[in-house]
Amino acid sequence: MPTTPLGTFGSNDNDDIIITYNPKIVNNPTQLVATYAHELAHYLTATCPEDPPGGWDNWEFATDIAATFLGFGIFMANSAVHFQQFTDVDAQGWDYNRSGYLSENEHIFALGIFLLLKDISVESALPHLKPSLRKRLRKVIKQLSNSTEINDLLSVEYVAPSQQPIK
Repeated sequence: MPTTPLGTFGSNDNDDIIITYNPKIVNNPTQLVATYAHELAHYLTATCPEDPPGGWDNWEFATDIAATFLGFGIFMANSAVHFQQFTDVDAQGWDYNRSGYLSENEHIFALGIFLLLKDISVESALPHLKPSLRKRLRKVIKQLSNSTEINDLLSVEYVAPSQQPIK
């Protein structure tokens, strides 16, 4: 059975950008914000002069990471997996859904990198994460803090596309 997307990104003949959302997520503000963040990141990554890392086959994954680096990492992580109990007239049980393209762990790792690169205290993020994600974020921060990855990323010098040497 095909699934309906939570949001879409596109443009019309006038090059107007059109971002949509699925009305079923209106009652889930976290998922709605994450969806808008993902679609906004689509706009930014689509207008980038370079291909996404790994090529266009990885565009959706790069878009999720871009949404985290726009400052929406907590929303992205909190909405990646959703369990909910339901009760109906003649049934009860659990409902499960996923959103986005990265797993919860991948979102938490991206969030950890973002926090460390921006020198934002992990303690400021923890109260806003789902309880099941807090321990994972602490573990990621510890892992990254005991490695050279963050310093390596901080040492990268940006060269604007117009300033790149011609090959």
